[in-house]
Amino acid sequence: MDTKHLAHQLKEHSRKILFIASLAALSYVCYRSFWLNRKVSHLLILRDKLILSKISLKSPPLNEMKIYSFSEFQKGKIPKTQGFDIRKLLNSTNPGVLRYAANVMYSHITTSTAKVFDTIDGIKEGLLYVADLQTQGTGRTGPWMSEPGSLLYSYLFSCHAQHAVMIQLIVPLAIIRAIVKIGTRNGISQERLDYVKLKWPNDILYRDVKIAGILVNSKSEGKDFVMNIGIGINCDNKKPTTCLNLEYGGIFTKEDLVAEYLAEFSEICDLLEKQGGYEKIRDEYKLKWYHYNKIVDLPNQKVKGKLIDITEDGVLHVEDDEGNGYQVHSREEIIF
Repeated sequence: MDTKHLAHQLKEHSRKILFIASLAALSYVCYRSFWLNRKVSHLLILRDKLILSKISLKSPPLNEMKIYSFSEFQKGKIPKTQGFDIRKLLNSTNPGVLRYAANVMYSHITTSTAKVFDTIDGIKEGLLYVADLQTQGTGRTGPWMSEPGSLLYSYLFSCHAQHAVMIQLIVPLAIIRAIVKIGTRNGISQERLDYVKLKWPNDILYRDVKIAGILVNSKSEGKDFVMNIGIGINCDNKKPTTCLNLEYGGIFTKEDLVAEYLAEFSEICDLLEKQGGYEKIRDEYKLKWYHYNKIVDLPNQKVKGKLIDITEDGVLHVEDDEGNGYQVHSREEIIF
């Protein structure tokens, strides 16, 4: 075989190898693109693998979770979700996010984030569960189905028993702080942001209509209380009332709201531990309290009076025209 013919064969062989290598590379790129862009309905990202030993994965939606480690997330190896982008939350370096959302569960559709958390024992903090839709949400008036566009999440929080009641002040304050912070950052005036108020014990209002609700379930573990805190915010859903993005021009994302909320919640909890912390929290609560200094009805006492205070134990104080004081311990005792 002459040198010219051998060189021609080697050239053709090299072309074939190059073609096969290019085809393999293209196949890999296409496969990786498909794999990374596929969207999952249930996802669990773990920083702490010990959490798996405390979660029963036998019943839905937990048995449908695709489970990945945080290192896999950092390498870009997790698939996309159908709605809420947990990758944006996991990229946060905020101490509040790192504490309360170190491990994140996601479902496109679930019964209720709070109900699923009620089945989990042995975890005090560091797990957040967010869903796009709930079919069995829990409220004061009974079960409900969420509207598309709602922000729905639950997380676990542990505190000393003496501070447990204060959560009913801290959670709504943190929601309002998060809304105000994002709004201010996007040029919304303080006057417009002041339309957002809290309604004792567990609602957030825009003007006089509900745009967010809170559900807190707690259980005692020794000297501590472990709280399952569930939050629903009208972010993009115009029904059943209105939503943040309708009123404020589309400036809110669900991911930012959760991150800012956890940051503010952590900050207020830290404030509670300091000297005079309760008084500062109470005073801020009053500034955002929709019914503060307004006339309310106490049907059990058959009187009307002005709502003037809330104690560290969560008791409301009402005063009538003659200066007589009354206490309110539950939502059933008062009509706004």
